[in-house]
Amino acid sequence: MTGNYLLSSNQKIDAMTLRVDEWYRQQGRQPYYSSLPDFIEKNTKVNSTTSASTTTSGIERNDETLSEINNLSCKSTAQDFDACCIKLRLIVVKAAIQHLSKNWDTLTALTDADVDRAAIRGDLLGRPSTLSKIKLRNVLCSFTSGTCVNRMEALWNLIDHDQDGYLEQEEMANAVRISMKPVEEALKIFLTESILHTKSIDTGNWRQRRQKRLKKEKLEKMFRHTIKNHFEIEIESAHRLRCIYAWADKKHQGGKISSTLVAGGGLRQRYVELNPKISFEEFRIEQKSFFPQLDRAGEEIMKGYKDDLLLLQGTGRQNQELKRDCISFFA
Repeated sequence: MTGNYLLSSNQKIDAMTLRVDEWYRQQGRQPYYSSLPDFIEKNTKVNSTTSASTTTSGIERNDETLSEINNLSCKSTAQDFDACCIKLRLIVVKAAIQHLSKNWDTLTALTDADVDRAAIRGDLLGRPSTLSKIKLRNVLCSFTSGTCVNRMEALWNLIDHDQDGYLEQEEMANAVRISMKPVEEALKIFLTESILHTKSIDTGNWRQRRQKRLKKEKLEKMFRHTIKNHFEIEIESAHRLRCIYAWADKKHQGGKISSTLVAGGGLRQRYVELNPKISFEEFRIEQKSFFPQLDRAGEEIMKGYKDDLLLLQGTGRQNQELKRDCISFFA
């Protein structure tokens, strides 16, 4: 890996962040309509007539206008949906670039098993200071237009420094966490912007505005709580990853632990046990059964957020009923 295929520092990632940021701002200048009535109001004008002589023509024109509005409704809904998808994808790419830049040490880190394997071969394995530019581009392309499976495969190849198609258990877990983190950050930004641009927040008197602001802060705080706890606590991703590695039919080392002596300092030797590596195909076979939520990370986060909202609603209703019962009891 030399020449144009290397990325020697995160300065290029910072430059790409600025370019994506500029593209994001350009997309933000485009007129996005928050609702279908706004779009119809801005793009259609219905001419009515009260003349008895033009009643028939007026009805025909109104029928034509209604059909045009229906067509515009379908087009505007599709356009707004596409615009939201494009904006969310841009936020995901920006979050991915920032996350890769912050976790450069994780991407270039060597596990203890890698060092021991190199010592068995008699090689001195140094920590890589560069990454393949092609692999990094594939990772960004997977976050731009790929699926969760494409992201995992691209990150798998990026972390695979020896290019044998296998990863250690620790590296496998790092790839999974890196694939989910940009999606979590992007959804957090997207939800905050969606709540911020709601028209009803800035309407009403000061008391109503204060209540709406408190509700907005509660929604944002609850979403941060969902992102923090959903995969780690509710789904137990760490336990699922251990099950994937344990149940995978690993071909590396015949699926067995390799034990050997490695030369240490001086004349001493130390005993090491090397666990077999896992390939992406082996990972996918077990991941489909043990960790299917990984294939729909964004949907799974929003599902957890929905459950938290329903729980909050039920708790509020329960508190109101308890308060009413207490008042009726003392009355």
